[in-house]
Amino acid sequence: MSQKLKVKLTREEKANQILNNGFVKRLDDQNYEVRSQKNKDIIYSVWYDGIDQGFCNCIDHMNFPDKQCKHILAAKEYRFTLLERIVNDLMGKEE
Repeated sequence: MSQKLKVKLTREEKANQILNNGFVKRLDDQNYEVRSQKNKDIIYSVWYDGIDQGFCNCIDHMNFPDKQCKHILAAKEYRFTLLERIVNDLMGKEE
């Protein structure tokens, strides 16, 4: 019988998966909806100030409010990528 080795991903790696799967929706400058990776019917509300503060209504963030959950990290990366595209467009650079 073969056993599968289960690799535990970091919050950052999970956030990248969320982002790459298109599960982040920007509502405005600070508010985002982030779809659950496990259940497509669950959408988390994320607030991110654009600097370093964030809030998410997921259980992980409720249990560990001093840490940024994968949903906050995904929204943060989404915002950074969006701003990077805007700056590149304004400067006439190609990605």
